Amino acid sequence: MRKHIAILIPGGIGTGSYSQGIPVIHTFVDRLKLIYKVTVFSLHPINAGFKPQGYELIAPLNTQSLFTQILWLQKVFARRQKQQRIDLIHVFWGFPAGFLGVLLKFRFRLPLIIHLQGGDATAIQEINYGVFQASKVKKALIKWTYQQTDELITLTNFQQSKLQEHFTKKTTEVIPFGVNTALFQPKTKELKPPYQFLHLAHLNPVKSQTTLLDAFQKVCKEVDGQLFIVGGDTLAGALEQYSKRLGINDRVSFVDIVPYQQTVDYLDKAHILLHTSLYEGQAMVVAEAMASGVVVCGTKVGLIDDLEDECTLASPIKDSQKLAQNVLKLLKNEALYRHLQAKGVAWSQQHDIDWTIQQFDNLYQKHLG
Repeated sequence: MRKHIAILIPGGIGTGSYSQGIPVIHTFVDRLKLIYKVTVFSLHPINAGFKPQGYELIAPLNTQSLFTQILWLQKVFARRQKQQRIDLIHVFWGFPAGFLGVLLKFRFRLPLIIHLQGGDATAIQEINYGVFQASKVKKALIKWTYQQTDELITLTNFQQSKLQEHFTKKTTEVIPFGVNTALFQPKTKELKPPYQFLHLAHLNPVKSQTTLLDAFQKVCKEVDGQLFIVGGDTLAGALEQYSKRLGINDRVSFVDIVPYQQTVDYLDKAHILLHTSLYEGQAMVVAEAMASGVVVCGTKVGLIDDLEDECTLASPIKDSQKLAQNVLKLLKNEALYRHLQAKGVAWSQQHDIDWTIQQFDNLYQKHLG
């Protein structure tokens, strides 16, 4: 009989626009279910009509407080454990999901993996972002949570280094998410104007998209280009107004969130992905772009930082001048562009979603015996 893995998530499956949640979490579970029995416990309600395929999905009907989540999760986990013994708990996100995972670990005496995401390793005061942007009591609880897990996973060396600024009592394993290379494949295109630039992300303060637009304005003074910004807008049109003030609104197209598969269409046309975040655990879009043969220029965060000068060109956060210089250097040196392009494709093919699943399979087996 196959071993039974419990996946605990705050949300990300069967949620959001098109019920696509966080696509890489969907993909991870879809691959994992081929090897293990999988039950997903979501702390967030799922969209009406969403039906999981090949795994169990248990979610509350309504949004709950942390205390109510604890009681609900203990109840439904115990019920599922009676139906079919669970062998290991894998939690996505460190807090509060990781904390709830620790409670389950102690009660049911199961091995636990906490898989850090997003802001689980940082604190950015200016935008009030990251779990360590918290009270002393909450930070102590987060550190206690991270200490109790059997395995603590970071997505990149960058995220690991940021975590060590706040928490040093446990060594982390670095496992980036790989892409579905059947979906994201390199496309050949000439490097000639009008150059096509792409930014794939929700519009929010973490992504620092004013830096993006400032850099693109500088680039447009030197070359003919078009920028597509694809993602949901949480800033009420502020960036569109900013592009008008910069005088580049005729070269910038804002596109609302699209089905995940349609992002391939935008990547197929792009020469360069611009990514200007203040922080990223990984930035999955970077791996997807590299797999598609799109060269990445961005700020020194996540995977961009890990692969700087090997597959990407990186600039300090908020430095639109350096970012623009990197872009222009690429466009004026096709040999460098093709070198980074080839390296990015190779890295993405070597570290695809099946590679990621294999790394976790190895970790699971270490604790399953």
